[in-house]
Amino acid sequence: LILEAAALLHEAGKFINDSGYHKHSRYLIANGHLLGFTQREKMTIANSVRFHRKSTPTRTHVDCSSLSFSELDRLKFLSAILRIAVPLSRTRQEKVKDVILSKSNGGLCFELVAENEAAIEVEVRSLSRELTTIGRCLGYEVQLQFRGLT
Repeated sequence: LILEAAALLHEAGKFINDSGYHKHSRYLIANGHLLGFTQREKMTIANSVRFHRKSTPTRTHVDCSSLSFSELDRLKFLSAILRIAVPLSRTRQEKVKDVILSKSNGGLCFELVAENEAAIEVEVRSLSRELTTIGRCLGYEVQLQFRGLT
């Protein structure tokens, strides 16, 4: 439920300004009234959105300094998932039909399933830029592969 809320709200800050919208989104979520969520859950959603772009959560960030190690790991995981989901849904056309995640050779492999590779060129380019950050967040080397629909 927390990840779903973060996915739905991650672009809220764009109504304020495209530049740094992830920070604006964090502010709106942290200071808004999200029914059904505790204050701690609301902050987890807000910080997941904050760190889905650019920097990754560390103890040096003001918003993360009071988190336990397990909470920080959870935040890293949630923001990494958003880093994957956002580029794959950027065009809103659902061109990527499935994502298959597997471990291989001590790393992670993201296999994108689509009609053809040319159809998801924008999504692949956007996700490729995030792979290094995603790998760093999750602690794995990450590969990206394509599989056509059969």
